[in-house]
Amino acid sequence: MSTAILRSPEPESPYVYLVKRTVEACRVAKEAAATAAEGIATASCPLLSTLREREKELDRLDMEIDAGVTQVITQVTESEARELLACMKFMISLERIGDLLLSFAGSAQAVCARIEPQDIRDLTHMATVLEKMLLPSSHRKSRKPAAPSQFASHLHDPIARARRRSCQEPG
Repeated sequence: MSTAILRSPEPESPYVYLVKRTVEACRVAKEAAATAAEGIATASCPLLSTLREREKELDRLDMEIDAGVTQVITQVTESEARELLACMKFMISLERIGDLLLSFAGSAQAVCARIEPQDIRDLTHMATVLEKMLLPSSHRKSRKPAAPSQFASHLHDPIARARRRSCQEPG
């Protein structure tokens, strides 16, 4: 008969938990970008409709990380505090990406049948690039930091052009 003692792992520190939640938010935003790319490439309105759930998940993660960082910021080391502030800032960008992708999906659904083939290719390419920007840095070839929220704001431009074209009087 064994007398080995079963030890449960130590509870995760709030700092580690918040960093993991930020990585999870990055995964959700990456999935949203992939869904946007596939949805526009295949003109799949049901697929584009799934972006709403991912955006809601990013909103929940944003609130959780914001509340968590606020609560523990004075209880961690200086370097951990800096990293938690970076997580919070990054989460703001990820939540903005979710908002922009949701807006993109709504616009794409509204004008889907009237989008020019070249615009479809451009939009698919942009969403794919955004998806790749959201890969963990260990998988990126470039050491240059990504600016995902700045890039994501450009996703809406070709949709806006298509909407303007569709609203113009036939000539």
